[in-house]
Amino acid sequence: MPHDRKPKPDDRSDNVEKLQEQVVNTIENLEEAHDTLQQDLPEEQRQALLEKNRRREHSIAGKREEIKDEWEFRQERDDHSRKKIKEALCRSEKRKARKVWNSN
Repeated sequence: MPHDRKPKPDDRSDNVEKLQEQVVNTIENLEEAHDTLQQDLPEEQRQALLEKNRRREHSIAGKREEIKDEWEFRQERDDHSRKKIKEALCRSEKRKARKVWNSN
């Protein structure tokens, strides 16, 4: 019997926090590798670490851009939600006012 699997809804609510944690972890790895580079290493290992650090720096820059994009998405979503709530409250107040007006 086939399973009816539905894709999970897109939950972006904690993307900023996850990306920030990834940036912190990558910076820690970058710093640790930098400390390792201060040791006497074979040239091949030194070059591999330098290249890995370049990729880490590129990754950090990309994740920071993603954080910015996610933050902007969150702000737009929150602004939209606030607008919808305000509209709903306004409609509710109008209905209440009509009831009061019509009862008089």
